[in-house]
Amino acid sequence: MRNVLNVLAHSKLLPSYISDLILAGSPPPLADLVDALLTHAVDCLATLTNDPSTTLNQIRMVRASVVASFLAALAIASLNEES
Repeated sequence: MRNVLNVLAHSKLLPSYISDLILAGSPPPLADLVDALLTHAVDCLATLTNDPSTTLNQIRMVRASVVASFLAALAIASLNEES
C-alpha cells in the first residue's frame, strides 16, 4: 500500500496537503484520498475546457482512467493488507 500511496503522492492528482502527509509517512484516511481523487476528476472539466486541441470527451476519458486506476490500486492494496 505504501508504494501505491507514494506514486499517488507524486502524481499531482492529490492536493499538496494530502500529498505532503503521505510523503511524511502518515497517510490520511482512505476516504480522504477517494474524495480528493473524485474532486480532481470533476475539477478537470472546469480546468481544461478551453483547450482547443482536445475534445471534452477525450479529456474526461483520460482523467477518469487515471483516477480509476489509482482507486483500483488502492482497493487491491487494501485487500492484500487484510489477507
